[in-house]
Amino acid sequence: MPGIRDAIASWLGREPVYVDSVNLPGRTGMMTSPDAYPGMHALFRESGLKEDTYPRTVAARIALKIGFYSPRRWAGNITCPALVQIVAQDAITPKRVAERAAGKMRHSTVRVYEGGHFDPYVEPLFDTVIADQIEFLHRHVPPLKRA
Repeated sequence: MPGIRDAIASWLGREPVYVDSVNLPGRTGMMTSPDAYPGMHALFRESGLKEDTYPRTVAARIALKIGFYSPRRWAGNITCPALVQIVAQDAITPKRVAERAAGKMRHSTVRVYEGGHFDPYVEPLFDTVIADQIEFLHRHVPPLKRA
């Protein structure tokens, strides 16, 4: 398993063992849901980035920790206003998990959109997501007073 090899390499001061951040289902990668690979390619296409100019790998040891990460465990500690933007068909961060975490926050504003994990970053959803972020900031962040 690459994660164990990478953890051992880090303990020995060696170079990280990398895996693809996104890959096809059944292949080694951090995100391998059916929508991950096409979503990543849509993101590259829409952003104008060339695939070889952006890092596409992560240290494999992340796989040993990510399963223990629980936003819901810490969400109750968030006391400031928080905007939680959820995509309903997200196979990587399921809607029900995100909604439970948001429900533990004292002052959360939840927006749910139709789409998968990468859809908020590209059109047609991008403009809506950004508009909701700007509206949230206008409502919750006081403007800077100039002297």
